[in-house]
Amino acid sequence: MSTKNHLIKSTTIISLSTVLSRIFGFIRDMVIAKFLGTGMLADVFLASFGIPNMMRHLMGEGVLSAGLVPVFTESIEKNTREETNLLMSSFLWIVLIFSILVTVIFIIFTPFLVRMILPGFISSPEKMELTIKITRWLIPYLIFIGVSSCMIGMLHSYKYFFVPAISPAVFNFGIVISSLFFGILFDQPLKGIVAGVLIGGFMQIMIQWPMLVHIGFKMKFVFWHPAIKRILKMIGPAIFALAVTEINITITRIFASSGQLAGEGAISILYYANRLIQLPMGIFTIAISTAILPTLSSQFIEGDIEKAKLTILYAFRFSLFIVIPATVGLIVLRVPIIRLLFERGAFGPGATHDTAMALLFYSLGILGYVGVKIIIPVFYSLEDTFTPAKIALLILVISVFLDFILVRLMRFSGLALSISVSNFIQLGFLIFFLKNKIGPLGLKKMVMPFIKVVMISFFMGAACYLLINFIEKFIVLNLINQIFEVGFCIAAGIIIFFGLCYIFKLKEMEIIGEIISRKR
Repeated sequence: MSTKNHLIKSTTIISLSTVLSRIFGFIRDMVIAKFLGTGMLADVFLASFGIPNMMRHLMGEGVLSAGLVPVFTESIEKNTREETNLLMSSFLWIVLIFSILVTVIFIIFTPFLVRMILPGFISSPEKMELTIKITRWLIPYLIFIGVSSCMIGMLHSYKYFFVPAISPAVFNFGIVISSLFFGILFDQPLKGIVAGVLIGGFMQIMIQWPMLVHIGFKMKFVFWHPAIKRILKMIGPAIFALAVTEINITITRIFASSGQLAGEGAISILYYANRLIQLPMGIFTIAISTAILPTLSSQFIEGDIEKAKLTILYAFRFSLFIVIPATVGLIVLRVPIIRLLFERGAFGPGATHDTAMALLFYSLGILGYVGVKIIIPVFYSLEDTFTPAKIALLILVISVFLDFILVRLMRFSGLALSISVSNFIQLGFLIFFLKNKIGPLGLKKMVMPFIKVVMISFFMGAACYLLINFIEKFIVLNLINQIFEVGFCIAAGIIIFFGLCYIFKLKEMEIIGEIISRKR
């Protein structure tokens, strides 16, 4: 199978799996919004979950993307299965032991961590006490996510993507069922959501284990392997880079926790808005950035740099073809979408308006985020984790400066805009350093296709805007009519976009046709 066809197949599998995960994710957020709204309880849970979630990024995504896949891929291609099993087993044991130690330390020092990360809560003793309590309940989730992330790296190295991609859906399913059970039967939704996080984390491990057994993995009681040094050497700078990113997120949360600066409920408003931008970023961008890493690792191991450049360019071009119209559609339809998904119970029209404002400024940075997600795996496949770390540190300084200025001018919307601007600055630095490392990427070839996609997306967005205003003049906004309104406008936007792409003969339409023909 050619590199392009393999990338198409892998990206399609991950994208379809991610759609399922996002659906369950939105159902989870709908349940949380119904029970908690954007008030104190919502801020407490989301702030509490942000602490173990921060470690999830460090322990999970840093290890997975930077160290495991390139080293595991090389071991699979050059060594026996028995030798690869020894390597994977030893690292899995290391992750498990480390996760347990970190969990114990975090539980002991929870009060100090919460006060440091959320100083805005100190003025409310009740809010602070509840946040400390919920955080302690959630921290054991680190053990589950550490092991699960290691399993994901193992499966990705064998180019198995489906089960890892649906594991977040299983996690979200656990939260939904637990929340509804406790919320409806016992009127204790917060306890149900917390229990669901732990149940869902355990289920993520259980769904992946059978696939590991299927590919021939056998757990060995071995706690060290010579290749572990190489993995640790690679993940060190990557974890530092992710730590800088998490510090950036934490600083943003500090600003958001101050009701005087960002407005009351800013943490939950930014959370719901950020969840919505994960749709265009998650369904395709994360899919292709996941699929590209083992492919690039193999190409650089073979020394075929020109082929790797073509892979990068293809990933860029096809990502922009999907993400630009999705971003425009999200901006135009942001109010109807938020109203449909979240506006019920404690989540009222005011919360819809505020979340839509945050979503607008988050959306402006989606394109930059897409580029960052594609370029960083290129450095990792080259076994260079130091360059992204240096750039991340610089972006932290820039982002904090922007937070400080914009939150005073635009409240919580300024924090969203700060992240969007930082995404594009980070992308610019990454492209500059990558060009110095492997030579020109040929991005000039993307200028005309980019202009065409932007123009087509603009016409699509304008049509959707007129359509949504026309529909709302003639319907009462009950649930059924809202589903019709959003569904019809999305379907119309898709038809208009692809119709114009066909008329203007965009090359990406040939790729879509190839995917469809191969599925028949």
